[in-house]
Order: sequence, then C-alpha cells, then structure tokens
Amino acid sequence: KMLLELMPHKSYGSGFNLGSLINQAFISVPLTSSRFKFIAGQVGSWPGYEYQLPTAKKTITNNLLFDFTEPTFITGAGLDLTEGKWIYKGIVGNLNAGRVNDSTRKAPVLHYRVDYSKCEFQGFGFSGLHGKTPNFNTAAFDGTAFVPATASSKLNYFEVDGYFVRGDVTVMGQLDFGRQDKAAFNGGNAQWFGASAIGAYKFAPRNEGILRVD
Repeated sequence: KMLLELMPHKSYGSGFNLGSLINQAFISVPLTSSRFKFIAGQVGSWPGYEYQLPTAKKTITNNLLFDFTEPTFITGAGLDLTEGKWIYKGIVGNLNAGRVNDSTRKAPVLHYRVDYSKCEFQGFGFSGLHGKTPNFNTAAFDGTAFVPATASSKLNYFEVDGYFVRGDVTVMGQLDFGRQDKAAFNGGNAQWFGASAIGAYKFAPRNEGILRVD
C-alpha cells in the first residue's frame, strides 16, 4: 500500500513544516504475513492518545503536549508487527525532516510504539524517541534570512497513554517526559514533563459534553 496525506502542520516541533503540506507519504509492504510489514517514507509520529488526523479528534484544538512536545513525523524506514492484542512499531530516520529539507536538518533518531488492547473498549500504550535533532538555539539571522542550525544535540522523549471508550463514555490520558541537551533558551539543557486528559459523555447522539485538562 502507499499513503499520501496532505495536511497543514500545527506543531512547534516541526517548525510547522513551512513550505510543505505533506504530512505522510510512505509505502507499506507485507513481509512474512499481512501482520508483519516494512514501512518507508515520511511517517506521522505515533505518540499520545490524540491522533494527527483531524477527523479522529473530539475537539478542534490539540492538547498542549501534541503542539509543543511531541515529534511530528519521521522520514526513514521501519517495521510494523501485530501479534494478537499487541502492536509493535519502530522506525529509524530523520526527525521532523522531509526530503525537501537541507542537509542541516539531517539527524538520526529511533522512534517506536507499543500498544496493548485489553478488550474492544480499553487499552494502553507507550512510545519513545531517542537520537539527535538540530539545535535551533545555534541558528542565527544573517540580516536577510533565518539561517538554520548546523549543530545537533541529544534528544530523549518518552510517553505513556491509555483509553477507555464504551457506550456514551470516553476517557483518555497521557503522561510524557523529555530532555534535549543545550536546547533551552539560555543555552542549557531543555527538560519537560506534562500531562493531558480528556473526558466526554454523550447526552444524545449529537450532543456531547467534553472536558480536557492539560
């Protein structure tokens, strides 16, 4: 299969992917069976309870972790395996960098995700990202244009999330943690942690109350 997904980016981490509307563009090739696949190209990242596709969300806005801490996409190659109630995914490539980006954006990372579906209406998962990424604090303005960073720094990110969706009730949540060396505004190491949760109840098929806390 081949997927091409066009969508404006709304993420600080990707620099909003200015100049490109390509969110995903990758191939998926079955190996030993349809449950074990090779993937390659520009793949949307996998963290959190909130999906990138707008039609899969309950709210117009994204949670704060989605916009400010999560990776946006990886350009590289990886594997996707489904075994019973477990799903495993992994990819190695450039973080938030597509083919059109210049050489200063090349920094390799490992991105992975594991999901477990306890039953048809509840489950949990976790994902992580480890490697290097361009350090924008080394970038400069040359008087006419913004010159991208040439230095890269170590990045580690990890999150856990879960969901319960049954009948009229929806509950989802996420915790995440991260650190990037020499990426803080003052030149020090940037560190963060965050939490997001959303609860919803359908009073009627077309009337739902939603509360999200970040």
